[in-house]
Amino acid sequence: EGLAVVAGAEAPRLRGVDGSGAAVLALLASGSSRLQLELDSFSEEQHAVRLARRLREARARRALRDDVPPYAVVGDAQLGLIARLRPANEQELLALAGMPRTTVQRHGEMLLGCVATYCSQHGVPLGRPSAEA
Repeated sequence: EGLAVVAGAEAPRLRGVDGSGAAVLALLASGSSRLQLELDSFSEEQHAVRLARRLREARARRALRDDVPPYAVVGDAQLGLIARLRPANEQELLALAGMPRTTVQRHGEMLLGCVATYCSQHGVPLGRPSAEA
């Protein structure tokens, strides 16, 4: 009944107008079909920022594993391109400006997996956003 979408730094979340999630939980538990929400209403830029954060985290884990500095896994500029353009396969990854073939060979699976997981979780398509196509 009294629901509000609260936009935060991480993700929008639902709260009752009293500030609790109790009204939302009760409505969900009732199985009511009245609750139809757009759960992921981030802009393309917000998706790019969030995906870049995940890519940086994955890069840091890989760098620790390989005992190399993060930039040796993939550079910041290429990481930003991956986050904005969301490549779906190795060919699209290789087509990014400044993307070395050795990076794709060594780390492409990890990078593409991170992109695919993010896109699947947030219902955004792989590949260039329509505004940049």
